[in-house]
Amino acid sequence: MKKIVSTLLAVILCFNISCTTFAFADCADQVPENTEESVTRAEEVMWYYREINGVWEKRLWSITYGVWLTDWIPV
Repeated sequence: MKKIVSTLLAVILCFNISCTTFAFADCADQVPENTEESVTRAEEVMWYYREINGVWEKRLWSITYGVWLTDWIPV
């Protein structure tokens, strides 16, 4: 009886290890090769303010790209 239980346990363990290996192999195909290209990052912006003849204006600057995103807008 002890031989049957130990043999059955060994077969179950071997089957479990082989199934885990096959599942890992299937998932490995779905991982992108270069993950840096698929990362999306938010653009960083900053508002600048000025006063001309008592009228306050603001303009949006893109820190990421180094360009103005808007014209001067009265506040």
